[in-house]
Amino acid sequence: MGARDVGEADRTVVFYTKDFGKIIALAKGVRLEKSKLKGHLGFLEHCRCMITPAREWYRLLDAEIIREFHYKDYVRFRNMVLFASFASNLIAGEEKDAKLWEFLKATVYQGLADDAMLIASKETLLNIFGMMPESGARSEEAIADILEANHMV
Repeated sequence: MGARDVGEADRTVVFYTKDFGKIIALAKGVRLEKSKLKGHLGFLEHCRCMITPAREWYRLLDAEIIREFHYKDYVRFRNMVLFASFASNLIAGEEKDAKLWEFLKATVYQGLADDAMLIASKETLLNIFGMMPESGARSEEAIADILEANHMV
């Protein structure tokens, strides 16, 4: 879902897990040339990860790519980046949610080929969280209004 460089060689990685929900993990030394994790933490990759609790975050010990994604067209990649940012901001923390996991996995596997699919995916995510009104959203402005009404902006 996202990553941020820390210090000279480390990186915090944000991902959603089937068993624990949203996790923030520290990948020590991942930016070093000799790192065994290098190349296994791509954006929107489906990975098998080994983590252990640490003080502030979890610590990422190992990662193996299950399915690699190469969105060849700009629109699909842009929409996935926008959706990942939206989902990451909306998902609060460590809560296992099987329905959310299946939806996120299906969305990443299928990709979002156009703007209508992006809006529909945002609507579905809001619906999973019980924030979608009966009338639906159908536009970015309507989604922004829903988030504002739920004090999410």
